[in-house]
Amino acid sequence: MGDLIPTNIDDFIEDFLKNSLQIDVLDYQKLESGGEGYTILYVSNLEEAQINVLKSAGFEQIKSDLWIYEGFEANLEGLKDSTRGYFENLQKEKWNELIYLRQQIDNTFYTKHGKEAMFRTTHNTPRIVLKWHGRLAFDESTLNDFISDLNKLLGVGKVEELFNSSRFIKGIRYLRNVTIAHDSSKINQIEVANKYLEDIIGTPYLKYWFQFISVQLRLIEDGIEFLREEVKEKEDEHFR
Repeated sequence: MGDLIPTNIDDFIEDFLKNSLQIDVLDYQKLESGGEGYTILYVSNLEEAQINVLKSAGFEQIKSDLWIYEGFEANLEGLKDSTRGYFENLQKEKWNELIYLRQQIDNTFYTKHGKEAMFRTTHNTPRIVLKWHGRLAFDESTLNDFISDLNKLLGVGKVEELFNSSRFIKGIRYLRNVTIAHDSSKINQIEVANKYLEDIIGTPYLKYWFQFISVQLRLIEDGIEFLREEVKEKEDEHFR
């Protein structure tokens, strides 16, 4: 409901441009002149898709690194459609990498350890992989569904035993427990889940549609890092 209300430009820049769009914001200033308000934005290394998003949001490009916006509030609801393609492409790219790493690690583990799988694969696994390819979590319900499926893909099986203390494994498990399984009686799990959300997007309190997408993308990125740094690179140490 929060995204129907004009958003403070500070929140828009910090939460949306920096965190969600991952724009390299060097600085910004708010100026008033003759009763009119303007926001001056200094950015760096913009991609074409990010340039299009800034234009859709109402920013006008003055120089390659300098943009101006009239006012101190932004309408985020109007940006859903114009940014969908950007986020979908980003999600597909990261999702493909995650699934590739999962498959590669599972094949290696299966070969080295007597045909034992690292992850639990069932008849639903291909459905989950296809289901989330390019599908964005715009709201809490969809995000919770994604968390549940991500836990099924990466958090269950031999991986749970070998990497039980991993920040990522604990993070998605506890997020699932407190949002899907309603295991809210366990205060420790709520604290761990909230701390994990704060670590990956800066806050455990989600109200804007782009924050739900940010969590989805950060979870995929964290999953990629987990597979690369904790599983793949430490393969010899764990799987001897």
